[in-house]
Amino acid sequence: MSRGVASRRLRLGGWEAPLVVLICLVCLIGALRPSLFTMDQFAIKVAAALTLILVATGETIVVLRGGIDLSVGGILSVATAVAATRGDPGPLESLFWMAFILLLGGGIGMLNGVLISVLRLQPFLVTLATWSIVEGAALIVLPSEGGTVPGSWVRAG
Repeated sequence: MSRGVASRRLRLGGWEAPLVVLICLVCLIGALRPSLFTMDQFAIKVAAALTLILVATGETIVVLRGGIDLSVGGILSVATAVAATRGDPGPLESLFWMAFILLLGGGIGMLNGVLISVLRLQPFLVTLATWSIVEGAALIVLPSEGGTVPGSWVRAG
């Protein structure tokens, strides 16, 4: 084996070094807290990340098309606040609130689209303003941290 190939194999650069550090940290955390890698914990982590993954996927489409949407965080906040303050309704009322939350998010998105496309306003400013307004609305709906999504919604989902 030539000297250049050997030195290239020994040297970690680019993405390899962070990967090695990540593996070492995962092993260390796993040794210190073995209950962290159970299927229950994995399901909790996946459920927590799924919402952000879906939002990031939608935002990726916007960015790939050359746009920007800063209001997604505010829309997510107001949707979560509405869901967390609805108590534990029956199945019919749960469907109403789920539909309401979807229509609310779609309506806010449509308002952004009209302001940007029809009125030719700057997307950055429109979505920043929408984010501020909707985040304020979320604080009105749920003024402090806390609250839970109704149990019937969790069982249905």
